[in-house]
Amino acid sequence: MIKKEITLYEFTELDTDIQNKILNDFDCSNIVDFDLYEYKKSLIEFCKQFNIDLQDYCLGDYHSSYIKFKITDKNLLELSGHRLAKYLYNNYSSMLYSYRKYYKKNKYISKVFTEFNDCSLTGNFTDYKLLNELIKFIEKPDKNQDINDLLNDIFDSFLKEINNQIDYYNSDEFKIEHIAVNEYLFYDCGQIARI
Repeated sequence: MIKKEITLYEFTELDTDIQNKILNDFDCSNIVDFDLYEYKKSLIEFCKQFNIDLQDYCLGDYHSSYIKFKITDKNLLELSGHRLAKYLYNNYSSMLYSYRKYYKKNKYISKVFTEFNDCSLTGNFTDYKLLNELIKFIEKPDKNQDINDLLNDIFDSFLKEINNQIDYYNSDEFKIEHIAVNEYLFYDCGQIARI
């Protein structure tokens, strides 16, 4: 029987050159792909719930992501500002808000109060960016904004959020955090020890 002693290092214990090599070689594509899958599900469900014809989209191609859509409801195209906000509230409030019952000293008070239901499309955090922009409009409508302008703003914000997530996943900050959370150990050459 042969016994060997191998020294393993935490990331912070390695030389700076080795740390830089690890960070440059670190592949986060599986994490990005998973999130893109969740963003895609939220986008498709959003369009389905709001009767938007999603014609084409590309998510995650940095600076070339896009969403092409068409509104098929001609009545909706005529609405803008407060009328559009009221239409959205009247037709979609049950999806956007949860009604809460309030009790005081075990006595029923009211169910008028609502709270924003931020993950009502797929139940994932990716729903929030789409729905949050919509809620902002409903609560404070711009009188000149029609449905196409609103959806363009929502989708632009959504794509910006995706690009910000991808930037974060490719940052050294995320990679170091990921290494620490997963308690990776390394050989002195910078290779991850699979133990």
